[in-house]
Amino acid sequence: MRLRVLVAVALVAIVAAQLAVAWARFGTLDAGFVIVIVGLGIVLFYTASGWIGTVTRERQRHAAMSVLPGVLLVPRSIEETAQASLQLLAATGVADAGLIAIAQDGGEATPTATAGYPAGWADSAPPISLPRPGSAPLVARDEGRHPWVLPLTRRVAERPWVARVPLVSGGESIGLLMLAARQQGLLADRPLLAALAEQLAGALDHAALYEAAYARERNLEELDTRRREFMAAISHEIRTPLTSIRAFAELLALDEESLGETAEQLVASLGQGVDRLSGLVNDLLDLGKVQDGQMEADLAPLDVTRVLREGENLLRPAFMLRQQALELDLPETRLTALADRRHLEQVVLNLLSNANRHTPTEGAVTVRAWRDGDFVRIEVEDSGPGIAAADRERVFEPYYRVQRPGAPAVPGSGLGLAVARRLVELQHGHIWVEEGDTRGARFCVELPASGAQE
Repeated sequence: MRLRVLVAVALVAIVAAQLAVAWARFGTLDAGFVIVIVGLGIVLFYTASGWIGTVTRERQRHAAMSVLPGVLLVPRSIEETAQASLQLLAATGVADAGLIAIAQDGGEATPTATAGYPAGWADSAPPISLPRPGSAPLVARDEGRHPWVLPLTRRVAERPWVARVPLVSGGESIGLLMLAARQQGLLADRPLLAALAEQLAGALDHAALYEAAYARERNLEELDTRRREFMAAISHEIRTPLTSIRAFAELLALDEESLGETAEQLVASLGQGVDRLSGLVNDLLDLGKVQDGQMEADLAPLDVTRVLREGENLLRPAFMLRQQALELDLPETRLTALADRRHLEQVVLNLLSNANRHTPTEGAVTVRAWRDGDFVRIEVEDSGPGIAAADRERVFEPYYRVQRPGAPAVPGSGLGLAVARRLVELQHGHIWVEEGDTRGARFCVELPASGAQE
């Protein structure tokens, strides 16, 4: 509008200048000459005005088509996406006011975002039936009698131009875009309105996915909080009675004279059950601490061979009970790695316990360790049934158990290897499983060697 006024002023100035020159030269103005000059000025004005209007509409059209994709770049909720889209459409001159209504249950739509409306109007706005999917944008001069247009008559005009454009996604109507303007302008461009509605429907789809992902994340956080509370309850409610049961079992075992053979077996079974439950609770607590980031590693130079020998001493009775051979193939010299003593001891005990459970009676388990470049490598190899290639990664998942048709169930919680992996990774190491030399399983651990380059 301002540019047209400037053009009109310039043309009036030119016409006046031409008439002044003619008056100064001839001392009079011929009527025909005046008519020609004024006519040329009018023609030039309308030509320039039309050209300016075309350029302005093309610039607005280009701006409207290019700004909406920017809404997709920022994750927003449905309401925020709708509000940002309306503000962009108003800023680019497509409309003076508008609203976006989203479909609700029952096939009706209610305003989700508005621009140019009185504050709080959308809270009490009436619902409206959605148009059929695929229907063309409806553009008309509204008399202000529609309940969604009535609040705009004073702000926009008494008879605003109104465009009602359906929002369609996946062949279904998801809402309605209504735009109002003082002049028809870009509202007459139905292909533009259809393209804007398509982009807006895509933006709302993305917003719905964002809201669903955000809600899922919040749900997972809530579930994780409940899990931590449950783990804390386990540590308190289960450990206390287990301690009492273990104490009574030890007292009974001391009274060997009054116990018969059957009673001794029952007391021994009771002690083994308590130890198994205690190990399960400890595995659950350790796994929860590592996953929550509550467990840290105090890395320092550590003699790996000493840790392996101590683990062998602790679990030697379990191997003797099943008549299994436990062999250590360790170097005579000190083998030092950057590790956390408590975490590495737990890893060794978990791997040896796993080998003890899966190795048959009178089988063999071999423990090796050596320096391999910048790493210290530990291997625990058993002579059990082995692990199929498809299961070698999944055995480190919590609660995963390898299924062998026809084979007896092996006791265990399914947490030992999961805890071992997380503790090894906490020490900047790696753990994996491969086929052993005797077709059993070979669990390998690599830890950074002390003094090796980072």
